[in-house]
Amino acid sequence: MSLTLQIHWDNQWHDAGTVAFPHETDGLLGKPTFSYDIQYVLAALEQGGDYEREDLNNKKAVGVNLPCILGGDFMAGEIAPILRDIIPQGAGRRALVKQLGYSRDPEQAIDVRLLTEGCIGPIGNLRIKEAAKAFEKEVAESEIVLFDRQDVCTRADALVQYANNLHVAIGGATGAGGDAPKLLLVENHYGEYALEGTIPEEDISRHWLVKFPRGNRSKDDVQVLEGEAAVYQLLEARGFTSIVGTFFDEINGDVALWLPRFDREVGADGVSRHGMESVYSIMGMIGDGARLEHVDVIQKLRECITKPKNKDALLADYLVRDVLNTTVGNRDNHGRNTSLIKRGHDIELAPAYDLAPMVLDPEPIANSTWWPKHLLDRRRNPDYAAILEELATDPKRAAGLMEGELSKLTGMKDGLKRCGAPAKMLDHASIRMHEPELALEQLERLLQPH
Repeated sequence: MSLTLQIHWDNQWHDAGTVAFPHETDGLLGKPTFSYDIQYVLAALEQGGDYEREDLNNKKAVGVNLPCILGGDFMAGEIAPILRDIIPQGAGRRALVKQLGYSRDPEQAIDVRLLTEGCIGPIGNLRIKEAAKAFEKEVAESEIVLFDRQDVCTRADALVQYANNLHVAIGGATGAGGDAPKLLLVENHYGEYALEGTIPEEDISRHWLVKFPRGNRSKDDVQVLEGEAAVYQLLEARGFTSIVGTFFDEINGDVALWLPRFDREVGADGVSRHGMESVYSIMGMIGDGARLEHVDVIQKLRECITKPKNKDALLADYLVRDVLNTTVGNRDNHGRNTSLIKRGHDIELAPAYDLAPMVLDPEPIANSTWWPKHLLDRRRNPDYAAILEELATDPKRAAGLMEGELSKLTGMKDGLKRCGAPAKMLDHASIRMHEPELALEQLERLLQPH
């Protein structure tokens, strides 16, 4: 069984190469292979690559570990983490599995079918050609449904079912396939909404990811979503790099969180699709919830990221995000909740996302990414000064960079309260909202003049 993996750049989809499954029922665990199409490689190199180095790992490559090179055959399963990023996941996967007639998830045995039928237009700039063509045929034979903003909030179940009927199950590197039900919507020039892929691109003005409460939509589930909305709004007000332009709808008890997508950009030449790749993928890992070590992740990011060029600036950014997760009570720090974004020739950390107070969730969620014991303080929390001393080229300069960003995160409790965060989040014993102030105290010894 083989499938064609496509990559979008220069306003068109390109057949990048072939994915083959030597053991179809083993799915992603069966070490699928990937071979670049030689004509694709030549076109990518001609458009902006380096013939002497013969490699590209930006948005024209399927992933940073699978550079776009002549003779690019990857035969040991290297493509599997990439496919894991884009295969339908979470609530979308469960719905599609049910739609396909299964009473339970056959796990890896259904991977190939999910890619073939559900990998239509994931987050990022990759897709499976066979799935996209089948979807285009389905759309051509179906009546296009447009709806207004109120419909999205009050008729969420019906709209999610409509998406399921079209096999629009969400995948993507940004964790958009998590447990909460979601829709990938586009807004036309008249303020009407449609599922992505169902209206012509020239009619699109904006792209949205809309989240609904997970679980049973209990009060706790709703408060997680309310808290996440407050976090984004506060970060935007303070100039922190995150999702800009979010809003939270509540209509007669129904709620929806609207998130503008940063992997799509509408311009004069059409829709640009920025590449996305999760930390799990760059680390070569498939499973959700797999344990990672922060130090290993940082080392890999230093190898991959081209912007900023200063690696201490990258380290400072990463550490401030770690502080932020603690500050808002987000224990769900797995390797799909941090991603690379690939714009043009640059590879950088994507804006901070999935910043929900998951400690409020009724289901227990544990940290997935950890610091080694020798980099923890007496409270068993990260010692950011010690981390900089061990990992930074210039610890004092890196501390100064952290200080500038951490200053945007002080006084979080008052700020979140003004942005509508629920009282349960503001008063929760496990949410350490003074973490930015504590981190700044740790950095003082590095910042003091010698």
